[in-house]
Amino acid sequence: MAYGVCPNCGCSVRYRVSSRQRVSWLNRLAAELGRGEPAVVLCYGCWKHPEVGDDVEVLDPPPVGEVIRRRARGIVTAVDYLEGNTLYQVEGRSGDAWQCRMQRWQIKVLTGGPVGTVCLYLGPDGT
Repeated sequence: MAYGVCPNCGCSVRYRVSSRQRVSWLNRLAAELGRGEPAVVLCYGCWKHPEVGDDVEVLDPPPVGEVIRRRARGIVTAVDYLEGNTLYQVEGRSGDAWQCRMQRWQIKVLTGGPVGTVCLYLGPDGT
């Protein structure tokens, strides 16, 4: 078992790496991963693409004079695709009256996701 740090939000991620393959070098590699320096691994909330209805946390508020603060909570109300970019319409939660379009790196999904240790499998298809 090892720990990593999410480069997007800074949270700690506990994970383990294993292999279901019968290839000896792959099994040795899986056993060695996670030793030494903490890995840079996206947490589930920063990895998952938000969908309409997902609760999110603002990681980097837009600099457009909005009243949105870092770590504010909101809900995704729409997903727009504009010139190759995905934009998420987010509205404030719990009495915060704000609404803003944000890019993926500006928000973290709070709903769902694994609890505890994340297992990463090495191999062509993870089986």
